[in-house]
Amino acid sequence: MTNMKAALPRNELGRLEVLCQYQILDSDTEQAFEDIAHLAAQLCGASIAVINIIELRRQWVKAKVDLDIKQIPRDAWLCPICVQEGDIVIIPDTLSDRRSRTNPIVTFYPYVRFYACVPLISREGKAIGSLCVLDLVPREITSEQAESLRALSRQVITQLELRHHLADLACTTIECKRLQAELSHREKLLTDFLENAAISLHWVGPDGKIQWANKAELDLLGYTPQEYIGQHIANFYPDKEVIDDILSRLAANQTLHNYEARLRCKDGSVKHVLIDSNVCWENGKFVHTRCFTRDITARKQAESERDRFFNLSLDMLCIAGTDAYFKRLNPVFEKTLGYTNSELLAQPFLNFVHPEDRSSTISEVEKLANGSPTINFENRYSCKDGSYKWLAWTAFPIVEEGLIYAIARDITTIKQAEQERIQILQREQASRAEAEAARNRIVNILESITDAFFALDDEWRFTYINQQAEIFLQRKQSELLGKNIWYEFPEAVNSDFFKEYHKAVSEQISVKFEALYLPLNTWFEVYAYPARDGLSVYFRNINERKLFEEQISQQAALIDIATDAIFVQDMNSKILFWNKGAERLYGWKTEEAQGEYVRQLLYDREQDNYPLIEKKLVKKGSWQTELHQLSKSGKKLVVQSRWTLVCDETNQPKSILVVNTDITEKKQLEAQFLRAQRMESIGTLASGIAHDLNNVLAPILMAIQLLEIQLEDDRSKRLLSSRTKVIDTV
Repeated sequence: MTNMKAALPRNELGRLEVLCQYQILDSDTEQAFEDIAHLAAQLCGASIAVINIIELRRQWVKAKVDLDIKQIPRDAWLCPICVQEGDIVIIPDTLSDRRSRTNPIVTFYPYVRFYACVPLISREGKAIGSLCVLDLVPREITSEQAESLRALSRQVITQLELRHHLADLACTTIECKRLQAELSHREKLLTDFLENAAISLHWVGPDGKIQWANKAELDLLGYTPQEYIGQHIANFYPDKEVIDDILSRLAANQTLHNYEARLRCKDGSVKHVLIDSNVCWENGKFVHTRCFTRDITARKQAESERDRFFNLSLDMLCIAGTDAYFKRLNPVFEKTLGYTNSELLAQPFLNFVHPEDRSSTISEVEKLANGSPTINFENRYSCKDGSYKWLAWTAFPIVEEGLIYAIARDITTIKQAEQERIQILQREQASRAEAEAARNRIVNILESITDAFFALDDEWRFTYINQQAEIFLQRKQSELLGKNIWYEFPEAVNSDFFKEYHKAVSEQISVKFEALYLPLNTWFEVYAYPARDGLSVYFRNINERKLFEEQISQQAALIDIATDAIFVQDMNSKILFWNKGAERLYGWKTEEAQGEYVRQLLYDREQDNYPLIEKKLVKKGSWQTELHQLSKSGKKLVVQSRWTLVCDETNQPKSILVVNTDITEKKQLEAQFLRAQRMESIGTLASGIAHDLNNVLAPILMAIQLLEIQLEDDRSKRLLSSRTKVIDTV
């Protein structure tokens, strides 16, 4: 006995990789696949049906009907033929077909005589198995049965895909639970770390209130959580300017490093702290700060005692190194040069020396490094504001420590008094000119804008009014400058203007509102911006807009009382506007109709000629005809529909205005009239036909009567009598 060996498909490795993904081989029996096999057998009227998976060296049976085989060698079955050809294979008589006559399933159990097989094609286009129907007698199947087999093969693949996805989902769910547990554990560890950290931590919200603080923070200041959390952070800072600076920097998304501040404890004492802080932002929104606080009170006390000597002197005292860095400075340096202590310590002191004096300063430092003291050495130091100060130095070196103890005195006023006075005068003149020029530019801008503008000081007095404001307020600038707005416009007291202006000033927020000023019978749109010394107000006349809005409101009311159904739809047939007439005609409320699609709401799909209507409308700009529509209750309606295309400013189609008139009753009356006309016509026709028949039959009847007189035999008389009865009946 010779077994037919089917050639292995090309790209067998890729096919096996796809098969492996499904993890179907040697799996348990599953009802879904068994049902498909039974359905295949029933559709084709076959006694045997098999769903098999083709591996490298075997064919494994996933589902079967009336077949006692679980797996067989790959070449001991006909399915590789189907997989190789990639389409359905039908062999009506296996003994008559050269491809199958020697196959073991034909010559041995189960002695197959009919074979039909369709491949199982994965989404990657790989044939991983087949769906077969077999019978023990030769037979044929119809094209419909063949197509049904193809459909069932696709259902097998769908079941495999679903099974694969469910397995992946189960793995994902397990992994998700593991990650959630791990995340929860880490969150607990992080919470414990933050709550019990040795360093003080707290969060402050965008409103300045403390949202959270750890135990170290509460222990540092002596407060309970109830006394500390929920309070405004400024309540614990004795220095208002410090907390204002901290909050403003953080709001500007700056990061604070080693920021020195003082905090008030519950017992009234003050702690010196170093603050490191930044802000947590989410989607551009300030969520809370992240603030680390370190207690440096003991260090500050030691420094205070150590620096007491420096603070007693009116001269500039310092300790410097021969490496050209300051090591320690008294406060007079900060006062004299304007730099902070940390800024002066952060870089070589030669960086602060005037470029023309650096060479001589380097020479003097070299002398000090060699042990020679300095007496009355003069050079210029830069200030933070960009100016320079003349300093006279007396210094003594400690060579073995690499340190220089020095005293400096500011001699700028003595050495350059006259020159500085000239410079000050020039700066003042330049500042005044610049301020005047800036004022002129601002005035020109305010006078050129189309909006009205005026400015008020903190006493509600006019400080500036532009020309447009004069026109709107019907008062001259000279009449109002320096005058209190509430005295000059007493009708505005307790009005929206009064309330909104006071709100802007008291809360330091900008406000926008619309209000009617009755004395001028004018609607104004107002923008008010607070300043430290008053209020800036921009406003414009919106009478025309208010009149237009009123007209629009009236037009909307007219549309609502119209008997016709009026609605607006966009170019995708979504309803944008729906009037009362449409509610009455169709039964859909405005809130139910708006946002829905006209095709789905009013039309039966079988009668939908919507695309043709839209094409005609876009081409001509308007369109009208009779349409058959449905109401909410399912009632059939006939409407006279008039469509108008609405375009935007670029003449592109924007929306469609539809006006529908109910002509259902009219159409019913017309139909009744047409039926009455048809019945009248039928009656007239029948009368004419009867008259014509009478004309034809009258001579015949007369002739029969004459024959009855002439004929005497009984048979002829009976025949003529029967014919007379027939004619009478007609």
